[in-house]
Amino acid sequence: MSVWNNDLAELLLGESKLELYLKDNPIKQGVTPPDAKPKLSEVKKHLIGALDRGNLKQDFAQETNLILAKCYYVEGDHTRALNLYSKVDLEKLQLVGVPVYRLRIIAESYATKGEGTFIPNVH
Repeated sequence: MSVWNNDLAELLLGESKLELYLKDNPIKQGVTPPDAKPKLSEVKKHLIGALDRGNLKQDFAQETNLILAKCYYVEGDHTRALNLYSKVDLEKLQLVGVPVYRLRIIAESYATKGEGTFIPNVH
């Protein structure tokens, strides 16, 4: 398995562990579970490791950052989440002709960021 494939596997593993955590611990607005950080440390380890090695293609690196921002949001670290959204330049991400999976990640990012009035430019 190539290095790129290993990092893609880390991305998928991190995302799946985050989604399993959220399935068992649904987010309640304004409430961060006290045990969130220890439980999500493994998620962050997978995602940060994949990013740090620098082998992910740009689209996958963006997705990894968006998922990592979601993880920070769940932990209650909203400043760090917002910083990652700025780093990725969320407002400039392509929305037309991208896979539904990517649209879901982008839509969740807007919901997390609080951009309720966003209307994409589809031209």
